[in-house]
Amino acid sequence: MKHFLRIRSIVPAILWLLAALTVSHAQSTYPVQVYTQLTPPYKKSIQDAGTDCNKLDVIYETIPDFVAAEMPSSTLYAGIESLAGCDISHLPGRILFGKASDTDEEKALLNLLKAIDKAWLYDKINKEPDLIENLIINKIGIRYEEVFLNIISEIAQSNWQQSD
Repeated sequence: MKHFLRIRSIVPAILWLLAALTVSHAQSTYPVQVYTQLTPPYKKSIQDAGTDCNKLDVIYETIPDFVAAEMPSSTLYAGIESLAGCDISHLPGRILFGKASDTDEEKALLNLLKAIDKAWLYDKINKEPDLIENLIINKIGIRYEEVFLNIISEIAQSNWQQSD
């Protein structure tokens, strides 16, 4: 019975792994079962976490793209603001201070930036550039710098107009 309970507790993870293995690279499709099993727990966890960056970093670090795509841009932006306000430890510091198993806040930020509506974020950046400046200067380390700059470039290129 003990082994059955242990197996039962990892069934969602097994389903996620199976779905990830069956993903079509051309269309990124997942079995409906994965959507219905993973989306509600993530949404509830985000709601329960509120603005607590120590909880949100874990959620957004592991959030599947299809769950993040269903979130409103305002919710994703609130997550970016929350994470930007917290300490983001870079890998060398984690190892030196014994936190090698800490969450990857930078990856959480990148997941949010990838999922958010680009036109919405472009308008937000134009109105409030301080947040992105803070991310560039203080939060995104060299490990993800290229990915971050590619995301920001994509946002700018797809939304920039001659009048800007």
